[in-house]
Amino acid sequence: MKYYALWLLLSNMQNYVNYLINMKCYQVSVLTFRGRRQRYVIEENPV
Repeated sequence: MKYYALWLLLSNMQNYVNYLINMKCYQVSVLTFRGRRQRYVIEENPV
């Protein structure tokens, strides 16, 4: 039973780490997409 609790804790930690990595990648991709779009708009519409 103790091993099962330990395995559950480890798998939950792995899921949490994966979740954090996914959130980080998502934020970075959103930021780069937003920056790219602004740059694209600036290049397309010179004032």
